[in-house]
Amino acid sequence: MDRKQQVLLRLKPKVKAFGFNSRELKGIAAKIADNLTSADDASDEDVNAEIDKEIDSALRYLPFGQSQANRLLDEWKKNHPETDDDDNDDDDDDDGASDNQRRQAGSNTKNPKNKGKNDDAPEWAKGLVQTVQTLNDEIAALKGEKVTTTRREKLETLLKDAGTFGTRTLKSFNKMKFENDEEFEEFYSEVEEDLKSYNQERADAGLSSLGNPPGAGSKKQEKNEVLTDEEVIAIAKGL
Repeated sequence: MDRKQQVLLRLKPKVKAFGFNSRELKGIAAKIADNLTSADDASDEDVNAEIDKEIDSALRYLPFGQSQANRLLDEWKKNHPETDDDDNDDDDDDDGASDNQRRQAGSNTKNPKNKGKNDDAPEWAKGLVQTVQTLNDEIAALKGEKVTTTRREKLETLLKDAGTFGTRTLKSFNKMKFENDEEFEEFYSEVEEDLKSYNQERADAGLSSLGNPPGAGSKKQEKNEVLTDEEVIAIAKGL
């Protein structure tokens, strides 16, 4: 099962009351799935935990989209009471506004003649799509910002105490744009290799400097050969 399907399965029960249709749910699930950071070999438990966390974060913004959709639905009902009556004949009133919303959206989509009869119907449908798209864009922006922050933190950990090399690399990272995790991981691997080479060069320079301390041995020997006054007196008494 791919990540998008995993997200969709866990998303549906949590947003059932919002009244999103299948296409809209798949769009939201795809946005969330694209921004997951778990490794491909991560356990199902870890992946599901991250998915739940991302869904819970997205739920803070979904009610806004739902309120906009409900407002558009109320306006539609006021302008087309006969259509609303037809819907009520087909379904139980206890099904709620979300079911009415899905039925109305479905009738406009499946029956092109409805668009010709009422100019408001396409506008309503377009308004709902635009609301959901705006919501998706906001979620994508928030997830993208989180992904960028997570990647930077990972890079900063790698480059800790790397001096000017680390500073230059982080500046380059700030100007880069990665389409997916694979591109970032490829960049990260290259930085790891460059850092190894940089550290080796630095270590080699340090070893050559420490290998020949200037005059250290001769100074120590010279210091040992000079006797203090107390040592001279002690030797004299012993004779």
